[in-house]
Amino acid sequence: MRPDAEQVWKNDEIRSRFNRYFSIIKKEKIARYLITKKIPITIELDESIPIEKLWSEHQRARGKFNKLLQELDAQQDPQKYYQKSDTPKVSFLDLKIEIANRILQNCHFCERECNINRENEKGTCRLGKDAYVSSWFHHMGEEAPLIPSGTKN
Repeated sequence: MRPDAEQVWKNDEIRSRFNRYFSIIKKEKIARYLITKKIPITIELDESIPIEKLWSEHQRARGKFNKLLQELDAQQDPQKYYQKSDTPKVSFLDLKIEIANRILQNCHFCERECNINRENEKGTCRLGKDAYVSSWFHHMGEEAPLIPSGTKN
């Protein structure tokens, strides 16, 4: 780790707010995206499957994800436990990617909900299929009914 980046972890408030990230750096916990790679899904992913069925499978896999997350977090050596678990051919992460790609075909990622097919053209936001998130701010300074605010789910 860079020495200047290491300094930030000496701040107690930062460590308390970003406890999981700090634990991942210290190899005491496993990153959530890695855990999604260990969750098998029960359906084949192809274009003929309706999005509703994908979301239903997502709900089922999310339960398994939460269970594995708790198991891993309870382990003395989560890295070893993680390495021992099987990696399925098609995972929860693959399912999430498929759902995101489907949403691109009728885009409603942002509040504009332009429903454009971002596979072929740019949306109202002027973003195409190759856009990525460079940062995200989870704002806690709004009025109580709006906390937390952020981008639309």
